[in-house]
Amino acid sequence: MNLPKIYGPGAVMACSGLDSPTDYKHGLVGSLLSDKLGLLFYMTARRELAFKLNGKCRNIEYKAVTGDVLSADFSDWAGKPGGQFRLVFADAYTVAGYTGGGAIPYINAEPDAVLIDSQNGIFHEDPEASTVLLTRPCGDIMYFAFSTGTSLVEATKRARDGLGVDVDKLIRKRLSFFKGAGEGVYDPETYVKALSVLRVNVCSPEGKIGGGLWTTTNRVPHRNMWLWDSVMHAFGWQYHNPALAVRAIEAVLDTQREDGFIEHMTGPYDDEIIPNMNNTSPPVVTQPPILAWGLWNLYSRSGDKEVLSRNFERLERYLQWDLKNRDRNGNMLLEWHIEGDPICRSGESGADNSARFDAAIPLDAVDFSSFWALDAKALSLMAQELGMDKKMQHWSDLHGKMSDAVNAILWDEQDGIYYDRFMDGELTKFKAASCFFPMLAGIAPADRAKRLVHEHLLNPDEFNTVCPFPADAAGQPEYGTDMWRGGVWLIYNYMLIECLRRYGYQTEADSFAYKTLELVARWYHKDGVLYEFFDSMGQRSPAFLDRKGPSTPPYDLNRKFFCIRDYGWTASVYITLANELKKG
Repeated sequence: MNLPKIYGPGAVMACSGLDSPTDYKHGLVGSLLSDKLGLLFYMTARRELAFKLNGKCRNIEYKAVTGDVLSADFSDWAGKPGGQFRLVFADAYTVAGYTGGGAIPYINAEPDAVLIDSQNGIFHEDPEASTVLLTRPCGDIMYFAFSTGTSLVEATKRARDGLGVDVDKLIRKRLSFFKGAGEGVYDPETYVKALSVLRVNVCSPEGKIGGGLWTTTNRVPHRNMWLWDSVMHAFGWQYHNPALAVRAIEAVLDTQREDGFIEHMTGPYDDEIIPNMNNTSPPVVTQPPILAWGLWNLYSRSGDKEVLSRNFERLERYLQWDLKNRDRNGNMLLEWHIEGDPICRSGESGADNSARFDAAIPLDAVDFSSFWALDAKALSLMAQELGMDKKMQHWSDLHGKMSDAVNAILWDEQDGIYYDRFMDGELTKFKAASCFFPMLAGIAPADRAKRLVHEHLLNPDEFNTVCPFPADAAGQPEYGTDMWRGGVWLIYNYMLIECLRRYGYQTEADSFAYKTLELVARWYHKDGVLYEFFDSMGQRSPAFLDRKGPSTPPYDLNRKFFCIRDYGWTASVYITLANELKKG
């Protein structure tokens, strides 16, 4: 069985909603420590479950490092066996395991977590959560259970139950999920790591997201459900759990308001605030409209018309809201919401701090308009499948009007590229990945697509960088490594590869797909995690790329968000591209 075996500091660990009910407010969500064996748990007063190793544990050979299992064998200075280490998330509240050869579990806690008693275990309490570590020696083996609860009584009961878990049996069950995964694809270990990341980021129904499972881009720090992230998660899940792929998108649609609006991000509870963990934006912010495109892609594999019929009206209302509320000058081109925050001018676009938005004024946006046209086309195709002739014609007509506007207004013949446009009619002349998305929507004429590809996408001074493709083109004064100002994001890579495929550049598309897989795999094998974004020049570690400002060590999400680790759409795009290349 292919399994990920690299211990990566910052790697996310939690119980998956595929195994047991998760708990947004009170469950254990952690990440692997960098300076010792163990996990950091994100609470109001944080806890570390760590393990003190003696000489018998000089060397560690990891057998499995997934989102809910940590398995390793120890050896001493001479290479002789020094015991085993096994850890598994028994449920949303309890970590169970055992150690041998002198690996002793202990707890580090921030001062706000008060030590209550240490005679029968290690008990901590703070206003938000209590935690308990219990141990039970058995010969050379020490069993342990670490649990949380809203009271010490609740946490203690869970820890006692955790000591009764058959750890080896549960680990075998959890790892059986990966049986057969990664066979015949590029770098099977990275592939299974990607599947593990998708798995750990599945959450169970809760609060206002109550209709079924849902996905988050990462359990810490983002935690919530995001619109376009969920679509990309669906692309990866379709190869392993098609029902969950559909559910990932429908969970977003379930949050739709009656007027059609869908917020860019939502959690199960409106009143829940966890310090340094929640992302906030105005409640008027949506995200790129790619929900219909996502569902149409899933339907193209499954042929399940019921998926189309039960979602068609909701998808319609969403696109209608966009058209009504995001075309202020009535020219059939859409404008992203612009925010006052200088480090996040347009969270709605998904490309928060792209230099496209530095002027902080509305733009006729080439990507927004192209995404909308793409979704309108998907709706027309759905209507055709459902025998809704008038609806098919309606959305086909709107697709045509948006397409005509993009081509008539946003194309720059001299530069051979599409640009955003200021409200006064002047093109921005700023090159970003967004400039190519008329190709994704299939609305760029073939001669223009040829210029886009040969003059820009394949140009090493713009987008064909050492690690393709920068979100903002290289060679511009604003270009750098700070997120969307030149970082490589796999959602854009996937879309640009799709642009090439739509226009017959299959060889180039496959080449860039392999380069994308190589990029992710290289950093996984080095650091043990799947990063949020990457340096397009391949010079800086993703761990400390600028992220809305300089990222200086040490890595600490309570101090500052660094390049996020074990990121959902990085995992999903890896899985999707690997399967598409395998199929090809």
